[in-house]
Amino acid sequence: MADWWEAEQRRTGAAGPPAGKPAPPSEGVPDDSGLTPEASGLAVPPAPVAPQASSSMPTPLALPSRRRHGWVPMTRLWALVKMASLAYTTWWAMGYVHAGVGTTVSAYGAVCLFAGFGARWRKRFFGPGQLIEPELYEEIGRWLYRIGVVLVLVGGAAVTAQYAAH
Repeated sequence: MADWWEAEQRRTGAAGPPAGKPAPPSEGVPDDSGLTPEASGLAVPPAPVAPQASSSMPTPLALPSRRRHGWVPMTRLWALVKMASLAYTTWWAMGYVHAGVGTTVSAYGAVCLFAGFGARWRKRFFGPGQLIEPELYEEIGRWLYRIGVVLVLVGGAAVTAQYAAH
């Protein structure tokens, strides 16, 4: 059991016992049975050690605060360029297939949903700025998700209305 405990600690990097599991008994302290862990034959896992960060490659969060904030305008520009490229490729693709208004609106909604989900599931979807300002990009992801849902529904209603009119 001690091997499993050590492997689980290395895998999760957690300092405590896994969720739903009681903390392992201390050395020399009797458990509910009245036996010490050594007397009962259970091996006591060593105290977990926090993982050490590599100092060879500093992360954006490890940079001094002033230096990090100097990069904020550049990272926001990076995110804006990414969104502009998504919008442009959607416009190009919808023009290429000669899509109608409803289909185009739905496509922009799908792109907003893609970006909204990407911002929440991938920590660097919008680039390195998402590590420096996670709250901002979390809020942007929420708004993109909301806008995407509305656009997909409106586009779907437009396509349905078009087919119902024929």
